[in-house]
Amino acid sequence: MTTKNTIDWHKKCYLNNKYHIDKKISLLISLEKEIKRDKKNLVFYKKQIETAEIEKRDGFDSERFLLKRKEKKRKEKKRKKGNFKWI
Repeated sequence: MTTKNTIDWHKKCYLNNKYHIDKKISLLISLEKEIKRDKKNLVFYKKQIETAEIEKRDGFDSERFLLKRKEKKRKEKKRKKGNFKWI
Protein backbone atom coordinates (compact mmCIF):
# COMPACT_ATOMS: atom_id res chain seq x y z
CA MET A 1 0.00 0.00 0.00
CA THR A 2 1.29 3.46 -0.90
CA THR A 3 1.64 6.31 1.51
CA LYS A 4 -0.27 9.53 1.40
CA ASN A 5 1.72 12.51 0.07
CA THR A 6 1.03 16.19 0.53
CA ILE A 7 -0.43 18.41 -2.17
CA ASP A 8 2.84 20.33 -2.18
CA TRP A 9 4.73 17.12 -2.95
CA HIS A 10 2.36 16.37 -5.85
CA LYS A 11 2.78 19.91 -7.18
CA LYS A 12 6.56 19.48 -7.17
CA CYS A 13 6.22 16.14 -8.98
CA TYR A 14 3.96 17.77 -11.53
CA LEU A 15 6.42 20.63 -12.13
CA ASN A 16 9.30 18.19 -12.38
CA ASN A 17 7.45 16.07 -14.95
CA LYS A 18 6.47 19.17 -16.91
CA TYR A 19 10.08 20.38 -16.90
CA HIS A 20 11.31 17.04 -18.30
CA ILE A 21 8.60 16.94 -20.96
CA ASP A 22 9.43 20.51 -22.02
CA LYS A 23 13.11 19.54 -22.23
CA LYS A 24 12.24 16.55 -24.43
CA ILE A 25 10.07 18.73 -26.69
CA SER A 26 12.91 21.22 -27.03
CA LEU A 27 15.30 18.40 -27.92
CA LEU A 28 12.81 17.02 -30.44
CA ILE A 29 12.45 20.42 -32.14
CA SER A 30 16.23 20.74 -32.27
CA LEU A 31 16.57 17.26 -33.76
CA GLU A 32 13.89 17.99 -36.37
CA LYS A 33 15.80 21.10 -37.48
CA GLU A 34 19.05 19.15 -37.58
CA ILE A 35 17.48 16.36 -39.64
CA LYS A 36 15.96 18.85 -42.07
CA ARG A 37 19.36 20.53 -42.53
CA ASP A 38 21.11 17.15 -42.91
CA LYS A 39 18.60 16.04 -45.56
CA LYS A 40 19.25 19.21 -47.57
CA ASN A 41 22.99 18.59 -47.30
CA LEU A 42 22.52 15.00 -48.42
CA VAL A 43 20.55 16.10 -51.50
CA PHE A 44 23.31 18.57 -52.37
CA TYR A 45 26.01 15.94 -51.78
CA LYS A 46 24.22 13.58 -54.18
CA LYS A 47 24.10 16.39 -56.76
CA GLN A 48 27.83 16.95 -56.31
CA ILE A 49 28.52 13.26 -56.97
CA GLU A 50 26.21 13.13 -60.00
CA THR A 51 27.70 16.32 -61.47
CA ALA A 52 31.24 15.07 -60.93
CA GLU A 53 30.35 11.83 -62.71
CA ILE A 54 28.75 13.72 -65.62
CA GLU A 55 31.84 15.94 -65.89
CA LYS A 56 33.99 12.78 -65.80
CA ARG A 57 35.97 13.94 -62.76
CA ASP A 58 37.98 11.42 -60.77
CA GLY A 59 37.30 13.26 -57.51
CA PHE A 60 36.28 16.55 -55.93
CA ASP A 61 36.50 18.60 -52.75
CA SER A 62 33.02 18.33 -51.26
CA GLU A 63 33.46 21.55 -49.30
CA ARG A 64 34.12 23.57 -52.47
CA PHE A 65 32.66 21.76 -55.50
CA LEU A 66 29.48 23.43 -56.84
CA LEU A 67 29.28 25.87 -53.93
CA LYS A 68 29.69 28.89 -56.19
CA ARG A 69 26.86 27.61 -58.38
CA LYS A 70 24.72 26.97 -55.31
CA GLU A 71 25.39 30.49 -53.97
CA LYS A 72 24.60 32.01 -57.38
CA LYS A 73 21.24 30.19 -57.49
CA ARG A 74 20.45 31.34 -53.93
CA LYS A 75 21.12 34.98 -54.91
CA GLU A 76 18.96 34.62 -58.04
CA LYS A 77 16.11 33.24 -55.93
CA LYS A 78 16.37 36.18 -53.53
CA ARG A 79 16.23 38.63 -56.44
CA LYS A 80 13.13 36.92 -57.85
CA LYS A 81 11.35 36.99 -54.48
CA GLY A 82 12.03 40.69 -54.04
CA ASN A 83 11.18 41.51 -57.64
CA PHE A 84 7.74 43.13 -57.53
CA LYS A 85 6.17 46.02 -59.40
CA TRP A 86 4.53 49.08 -57.92
CA ILE A 87 1.30 50.08 -59.58
